[in-house]
Amino acid sequence: MSEPDTTPTGDGGARTPRVLVVFMYFALAAVSSYFNDFKAVEMSAVRLAVARAGELEGASEPEWYQRVLTADTLRRLEHEQAIRGTVRAPLRYRPLAFWMTEVVCRTLRSPYLYTDFYLRLLFLFFSALALDGYLRSWLDGRTTALGVVFFFALMPMVYWENYHRLYDFTNLLVFVIGYWLIRERRDWWLVPLLVVGMLNRETTVMLVVVYFLVRWGELPRRALLLRTALLGALCLGIYVGLRLAYGYEPWYRWYELCENPFDLRTYLHPFLFFNAFWVLAFLDWKKKPLFLRRAMLMVPVFFAIHFVVGYVREVRLLLPLLPLFIPLGLLSLVGGRRGSPGG
Repeated sequence: MSEPDTTPTGDGGARTPRVLVVFMYFALAAVSSYFNDFKAVEMSAVRLAVARAGELEGASEPEWYQRVLTADTLRRLEHEQAIRGTVRAPLRYRPLAFWMTEVVCRTLRSPYLYTDFYLRLLFLFFSALALDGYLRSWLDGRTTALGVVFFFALMPMVYWENYHRLYDFTNLLVFVIGYWLIRERRDWWLVPLLVVGMLNRETTVMLVVVYFLVRWGELPRRALLLRTALLGALCLGIYVGLRLAYGYEPWYRWYELCENPFDLRTYLHPFLFFNAFWVLAFLDWKKKPLFLRRAMLMVPVFFAIHFVVGYVREVRLLLPLLPLFIPLGLLSLVGGRRGSPGG
């Protein structure tokens, strides 16, 4: 009989069956999704949507419960508009998550609200598994599990200022896989990943920036410029194609650039989200893996873009940066896994 799959938990320490680690991640995803998503989103989404419609004005709490549409109905209306391509921008240009939900709803004949909830739970779980595999490039099993638990501990902050959507965690999953592909130099696998990612959220284009920064000096300059241009053209083609297919609707409002600098939350929320990792990530900087140091050069560009056309206080937008800050911070605390490559 073969021995069970085990995961090292530290140098010379006991070994934990891998299945228990996976079960722990699923349990954490379920708990996080229930308390952060199913409860908070169900109520905040209804209040937000109805408040926007002016239905709450002057209504007492009992009247609100009587007059308001259910969360399932409100979110289903938005979902149906997305499937028809008539939902407000930028949601209409992020069709992948809506279509995944639609396929599951039709196949299983399940209510929309619960389908959306369980899909978010699954993608949170998949993101944790992907993060686990990604962190093992530098860390031992015990420290990797600590990093994933830290990831789950941050999830309540994702709901600050706005409620979370399915495409936020699919976006995180795309970035974790993208970082891993770039680190492992599986360049052309980025092509299908970028296609999927751009159909989900346009932030995916930042992986092209990471690719260029990490490959600089590794590839001949002409080859690097050509590959980067092709990957960028692929992203641009999908970006423009979605707007041609669904109709162009201006969304990015430059007044965020005037509002962000004067909003304390612009600085407070990201500070709290990454907390001590703002410092830990940069300790012993020259000893950190070259891949992570190069990829971190993307962070100022990432913040600058969101500073201009988004609200930085919505920390859900910062999820793609966690796979960079977490390993850098943990390496400062415990050092790297023995025998792990420096990249």
